[in-house]
Amino acid sequence: MSATTSIQPGLLLGKGGSSNVYAWKENKAIKLYHSEEKAKMMEREMENTQIARKAGLPVPKVYQTISIGEQKGLVFDKIPGETLWTALQKKPWKLLRLVRKFTDLQVHMHTLQSADMSELKDYFRKKIEEKTALPPELKARAIKKLGELPVASAICHLDYQVENILIHKEDLVLVDWSNACAGDPVADVAYTCMNLYRSKAPVGKSVYQKILIRMGLSYFIRIYLRRYKKKSGRSLHRLKDWLVPMVAMYFQSLSPGEKKVLLQCIAEKNK
Repeated sequence: MSATTSIQPGLLLGKGGSSNVYAWKENKAIKLYHSEEKAKMMEREMENTQIARKAGLPVPKVYQTISIGEQKGLVFDKIPGETLWTALQKKPWKLLRLVRKFTDLQVHMHTLQSADMSELKDYFRKKIEEKTALPPELKARAIKKLGELPVASAICHLDYQVENILIHKEDLVLVDWSNACAGDPVADVAYTCMNLYRSKAPVGKSVYQKILIRMGLSYFIRIYLRRYKKKSGRSLHRLKDWLVPMVAMYFQSLSPGEKKVLLQCIAEKNK
């Protein structure tokens, strides 16, 4: 169902690269996309969210698409609480408990199958082929590597990170399903690792605070990978293999420094 309204959104709840989330009437939230190009993911996100909710995952209910002026968006249930990233910074002594909950939710998600979500390898291949700004060598290598990686049907969020998880009454709620696919769980873990390594301290933090946050993230990653392997019983030997298509897929969102480091890692792996 779609609607058009002149009512303006309320309090800003969250900001992202493709959209902002605002308070809406009747305990709802509205996610408004920044541009028509970004809004192309709207129907996909709505469908994926409904699939995930039907599978029993902790996701907010999505109601409808909506237009406010030239902006398009989605109406969700409003989830009171803060992101896991905010909680980690406010209460670092809870890191171990939070990383366990973070990992266990992803392990559970990967036990669920979907025949309705896009197949991950096909989705990645199509998106990578469309990227005109991608270095040709990286594009060719990524497509070749995708052909060597396994096909699977586990639900993969593909943006599973500390800023896309809300904490509500001690429970985790997973948002932003626009990239979700059915595929190899190791691909999802590879994205999570890449994102955690890229995470930075918020603006305004002191040098000392930034060092502590960086140390905390390194510890988070070690515990996360160790627990994921133990809880899932899954080998992560394909983790580095997924790095090539992951870098190609998200190349435009990487900083020049990140591109340099990741391309060096790929080059060294393929020597």
